[in-house]
Amino acid sequence: MTPIYRTILPGLLCLLSLGVLAAPDHHGGWKLESEKNGIKIYTRPIVGSKLKQVRAVTEIDASRQTVMHVLTDYSNYKNWVNNVVESYIVEHPQDSVHYVYTYEDAPWPVQNRYNVARMTLEEDQQTSRLSFQAMPHYMDNSRKGIEIERYEGWWEVSSLASGGCRIEYMLDHNPGGFVPPWLINYMAVDAPLKTLENLISTIKALHKS
Repeated sequence: MTPIYRTILPGLLCLLSLGVLAAPDHHGGWKLESEKNGIKIYTRPIVGSKLKQVRAVTEIDASRQTVMHVLTDYSNYKNWVNNVVESYIVEHPQDSVHYVYTYEDAPWPVQNRYNVARMTLEEDQQTSRLSFQAMPHYMDNSRKGIEIERYEGWWEVSSLASGGCRIEYMLDHNPGGFVPPWLINYMAVDAPLKTLENLISTIKALHKS
């Protein structure tokens, strides 16, 4: 058994034994997979695919403006997005649109990944939505890793009456290359949880400064 399987399997078996993977949400077919530190992670199947979409929800005692400041600070994604070690703006064609490059140092034996995503910001008085979609072949960096060609979703941040905000994250992606679907689906739960935990820590540190 490879080291990564020895690391992943005990946690996966623990979740199965607790029955967490079967908890229904009844909201668009989503099922609750994990709940930790106030963060709920849901998945739902994709028609015609062995992979799953993922959705994460949490609330934080910080303003929507503070949260969006972190989410739109694209060059600092490497400081809190799980496995991302390099990030920068490739192009800025409009005030609300950025093309952002990210490079992921994936855990062994998975090969490193990269992509360029079109980030589009839409806002009203109560909600901010930052949508992202991969732009395949926008730039060639194949010497460093495999390009993620299917990568889309959004961050949605809504103001609460308490003065805090609700953060919702949705992701539909395929990392490409040869990775077993069960491992992709496991990482689809684990990676967003770590990303949300890192995001909350980053926001709290910024909020205190």
